[in-house]
Amino acid sequence: MQCKSLIVNVQKSEIVCFNGQGNLPVFKLNDGELANKDTFKFLGMHFTKTATLQEAAARASQPSLAAAYRVCEFVRSHALTDRPHTYVWLAKTYAVPAGMYASQVWGTAYRDKVQKLIVWARSAI
Repeated sequence: MQCKSLIVNVQKSEIVCFNGQGNLPVFKLNDGELANKDTFKFLGMHFTKTATLQEAAARASQPSLAAAYRVCEFVRSHALTDRPHTYVWLAKTYAVPAGMYASQVWGTAYRDKVQKLIVWARSAI
């Protein structure tokens, strides 16, 4: 389908009914049926039909935690534990960007915890 320069690929398009109840109608576009799903991924964020961001936050935290773990392992394996500035630089370079991805969407529920973590991190340096 093309309307005002918008092209919709029916094979790649899906329907998620947020907070929907009961049977949903079948959605068709250009004689193709759009798949009805319980979840979808958009720009790396996972959304569920319940419209809560808990699952999205849980999935988004995994890359950040993995990056933080890799930074810690790198610092230990290269005997950099006596150089906190190196550890902070590596964390800011690798772990923080992984954690910040799409944080405008999922992060608001964790704002207070993050503030406490920042205060703790500053006092540890």
